[in-house]
Amino acid sequence: MELTLVPSTLSLRWAVGLRLQVGSHVSIGIKTGFAGDDQETFLTYRLSPDLHLRGAYLPRIDVIETTLSHRVNEVFSWEAVATSRGMVWVRLVGNL
Repeated sequence: MELTLVPSTLSLRWAVGLRLQVGSHVSIGIKTGFAGDDQETFLTYRLSPDLHLRGAYLPRIDVIETTLSHRVNEVFSWEAVATSRGMVWVRLVGNL
């Protein structure tokens, strides 16, 4: 289960999904929002215990999103994100 809080619009989005661990470094999965409008297929490769590379396809908006994630501590991760539309940003993620 995942909760996403977007401070700019103050919206909460809940999602449920399935993730399958393939070997010790790779996982694949799919998630969808409870409203059925958001769906995402993803593949994650663990480079190290604290560093992950993730690719996701979001069909509703036809975008591929690539993320490099570094877990800073047990609570926070930094992520560098780039999309197939040329957008790039950094986000701070709280890991509950």
